[in-house]
Amino acid sequence: MIRRPPRSTRKESSAASDVYKRQTPSINIEVCIQFIDCIKMGEFVTIHIGQCGIQVGSACWELLCLEHEIELDGKANGWNESHSILFSESQHSKFTPRAIFADLDSIPMNRVRNGRCRDLFSSDQLISGKEDAGNNFARGRFIGGDRIIAPVLERIRKLTENCHQLKGFIIFHGVDGGTGSGFTWLLLQKLADEYGEKYNTTFSIYASPDMNTSIVEPYNSLVLTKALIDYSGMTVILENPALYDMCTHSLDIGFPCYDNLNQIIAQIVSSFFSSMHPSSPLRMNMESMKSNLIPYSNLKFLLASYSPLIPTNKIYHQSSSVLNITHSSFQPTSMTVRQNLLYEKYMGCCLLYRGDAMTKDINAAIAAVKATQNISFFEGCPNGFKYGISSRASQVVGNSELARSVRSLCMLGNNSGARKVLERICEDVLKMHNVRAFCHWFVAEGYEEMEIDSACDSLSKISNHYEEIVCYLNKRGFG
Repeated sequence: MIRRPPRSTRKESSAASDVYKRQTPSINIEVCIQFIDCIKMGEFVTIHIGQCGIQVGSACWELLCLEHEIELDGKANGWNESHSILFSESQHSKFTPRAIFADLDSIPMNRVRNGRCRDLFSSDQLISGKEDAGNNFARGRFIGGDRIIAPVLERIRKLTENCHQLKGFIIFHGVDGGTGSGFTWLLLQKLADEYGEKYNTTFSIYASPDMNTSIVEPYNSLVLTKALIDYSGMTVILENPALYDMCTHSLDIGFPCYDNLNQIIAQIVSSFFSSMHPSSPLRMNMESMKSNLIPYSNLKFLLASYSPLIPTNKIYHQSSSVLNITHSSFQPTSMTVRQNLLYEKYMGCCLLYRGDAMTKDINAAIAAVKATQNISFFEGCPNGFKYGISSRASQVVGNSELARSVRSLCMLGNNSGARKVLERICEDVLKMHNVRAFCHWFVAEGYEEMEIDSACDSLSKISNHYEEIVCYLNKRGFG
């Protein structure tokens, strides 16, 4: 016979159960679903290399913090489902960008340590050497790069270990400087060896050929572009001359400075990440973006555009409808490359809409653009246009000359016009290399001269591949 426990024991058991229920935290199902969605989207690690990459990174993170409602000291009002893509949260509820800044020279890094974002980053995220590369990619690759590559890789390892699902690395750099070319080459090679299956996306800034600060910049561009062919999964080309044209012609800035150019780049980068947010009505992840844009593994150089580019004094006089921004994104004045794309062919195109954009309006705008503009696609790439929608409108920082719009569009396209950038680099290099001009600068630092010819051959093969596609379409009557 089973005896019941005494009445006092039953009361004590009931009281203990009530205490347990009060102490057990309640589970918010919506927060759990959002967290699972963030894990599916994955996390990214951004790396900013050289003076150019550091300046672009400062502008990007200032804008990204504004859009994620995070102060420049890392404090935020609660947790947002999109924070985990780019930020990591500490025990003290402070959000830190999952980013690394690296430079052989300490002067550009000191500007970050003493600038507006000085409280946003920890000291171990800012890695600098004691001697710059002197606009020599061989020095940045073999001498100066070897001195700081170990702490950079160690910091990258710590950041990746804290990720639930690492999606890849986003690298910002200039291709013409010694650090931006030489150290980026070294880092890409190391990342390919350790994280070969991850996506390496680079935002590569090409300087103006008419405003070179060093005579050997074409050599730096050549070697780094060869490294991008070998180790990068996707490269977005950003030409300074085109960015200057966007500032002068569209934003009415008489004498643009680097801050104006970097703010446009920041808008492109922000649109790139906004399409991956879990709250986006029509999300686009890295896998779908890459499968649409890169049909051939070696044709990975993308063009970008951003619209609308409206100055603050004309915000009430220009329209930003879905049709207008879609049409404007294919105009030369909105492109980040200064090339004539009238007779070039697209192999893929991603349209990243932000703000008040409806699917039916987007489909109508794409149909209108196809009918009114000379936009041709390669026959072997039937996907054509692919678009994503983020309900969050773009933001602008306080000192920006760009007006805030209710809707915006960033276009990423794989166009055969990218071959003209490669051809220009080869032409500039051959003018000097044919007479062996300045080759001793790089040979003295440990670089073999025959590698220059090998790099030129690699770029020529990529350019010829683009040219074959254009010739094939013209013969089939698609031109």
